[in-house]
Amino acid sequence: MYGPQNVALDPASPGNVTEGDSLNVSCTAQCNPSPCSFSWALGNNGVLPGALLPLPDISINKNGSVYTCTVNNTAIPRSTTIQFTLTVKPKMKPI
Repeated sequence: MYGPQNVALDPASPGNVTEGDSLNVSCTAQCNPSPCSFSWALGNNGVLPGALLPLPDISINKNGSVYTCTVNNTAIPRSTTIQFTLTVKPKMKPI
């Protein structure tokens, strides 16, 4: 029994977006026995269970938000986390 190990994000560096963009971030890991369980949090607030974090229509006020994926292997039990900080650039206005 092992894991979670090889914890990663897909895309690997998801943090840079433009205002109004959408982003889907997947958390991946290996656990034995499988499967791993996943959950996402924004700061200290739980966002949703599962490996996929959908961020539709990202607003400028999300700039600097820190998202954390927690991966659990409940058979051992053991957990680990990985996080990223969202950097939101303002949308360029047409001249």
